[in-house]
Amino acid sequence: MNIIELENINYFASSGSLFSKQGKQLLYEVSLSISKNSITGITGKSGGGKTTLAKLLAGINLSYIGVYLYNNRSITKGDFKKIQLLFQNNFNLLNPYRTVESQLKDSLLEFDNESTVQKIDEVARKVGIQSNLKQKAGTLSGGERQRSALARILLSEPEVIILDEPFSAQDTESNTRIKEIINQLYSDGRTIIVISHDTNYLEGECNSIVNISEGKINKL
Repeated sequence: MNIIELENINYFASSGSLFSKQGKQLLYEVSLSISKNSITGITGKSGGGKTTLAKLLAGINLSYIGVYLYNNRSITKGDFKKIQLLFQNNFNLLNPYRTVESQLKDSLLEFDNESTVQKIDEVARKVGIQSNLKQKAGTLSGGERQRSALARILLSEPEVIILDEPFSAQDTESNTRIKEIINQLYSDGRTIIVISHDTNYLEGECNSIVNISEGKINKL
């Protein structure tokens, strides 16, 4: 079963108008199927459209023409809450002057109660940031910040998680940990999309891989 299907999508730079043709065209006739509970790899040269495709999938800028299906029906604004994107540059997801724990509580939109504490503890253990919860986000290492930002995303209970260059500018230990987390999320039944130049990883771990170049996509 496909959780996401794109059919002949033409995607444009944001013009402030929903489904407008205005603005520079960034993707051309993109068709793509992503199976539920799979790991899909997206690769290609820098500037070819990988992050643009991720933004389209996550509903960031909806200036497109074509068909976008989610669970076999036209996608709605509410569906995009189930598709979360972790950008390569995740600084904006965390306030450097506040603790990780306080920001995770914000994402739950609940009062500080036993349920909140339990949910945060479960997610913190899943991504390995239990010891970082009381730290201010500005004191975290790159890998710790990435996993804390991912924890915030996971608290929204997404069905699809898009990771934009999760192995870029990280040390070997951080890369190993994020790869382990991806495998665990996949085992939990999530649908994972990994954007990466690391073709060895993609070929070894992904159910399917697509290549994007000059805004056009090819399945490998």
